[in-house]
Amino acid sequence: MADNTLFEHQRFEQPNFPITLHPWTLPQNYYVLPHWHESLELLLFTSGQCTVEIDGVMTDAPAGTLIIIDALRIHRINAIQSSEYYCLTIDKNYCKKFDYPIGKISLRNKTGDKCALAHYEAIIREMEAGKPYYKSMVQAEVLALVGLLCRESSVPGAGADFEQSRRQLEMVRKSLIFLSQHYPEPLTIDKICQEIGFSKFYLCHEFKSATGKTIVDYLNFLRCENARYLLWTGEHNVRECAERCGFNSDSYFSKTYKRWMGELPSETLSKGQKARGRS
Repeated sequence: MADNTLFEHQRFEQPNFPITLHPWTLPQNYYVLPHWHESLELLLFTSGQCTVEIDGVMTDAPAGTLIIIDALRIHRINAIQSSEYYCLTIDKNYCKKFDYPIGKISLRNKTGDKCALAHYEAIIREMEAGKPYYKSMVQAEVLALVGLLCRESSVPGAGADFEQSRRQLEMVRKSLIFLSQHYPEPLTIDKICQEIGFSKFYLCHEFKSATGKTIVDYLNFLRCENARYLLWTGEHNVRECAERCGFNSDSYFSKTYKRWMGELPSETLSKGQKARGRS
């Protein structure tokens, strides 16, 4: 949890089978730090309640939801309740081999399509059973699933407009990376824009358009979310957590934390203590 490295290098042990499937369990209030990778990742949530943030856009992920994480998208997972999900990763080159335009079209972040879920569940059964020829069966289901997503879950308006949107998202992605790496530091809009290399008006406008939050709101949200983790561990008091996450005023920290996390920092600290049996 202490490592803020964003790029995740994905390895496929078998070059002729560039597909991985892993089950994951997240305890309540656990969150996965922001990261990104070059391959398509599909998350099927089977229990609990999570939120998944993709390029700054928050998406609810209750049980039965398929979350689509396109190549190069910065994403994080936050477990509102204890949750379980499967993570299916498909090598980008495998998709290209079959002319699926991953990375060239924009896929919606979420689907509950019954056919897509059926393909995913078939992949789980084959992978877990491991019967003869299961790899061939899995690859057939994966190709059908990806083809369906490209057909049914792509965002209209590709082409020149999409390329322009893609360039704008790259700028926003660069901003998200910078904020995630420097949130504990004193930051101003002018400094952020200088580091990213765009004018204040343009960057602020495109950031708000892509994420639904202003840069300041997102920075405060990021600081509060990291403070929540520190509070939950119980390794630091409220003031220390505030300082470690970039707040220099206790009252402003409490007010901002209540806005984004829905409770006071002291309440999160107390809940963490109870969860660890220290009440």
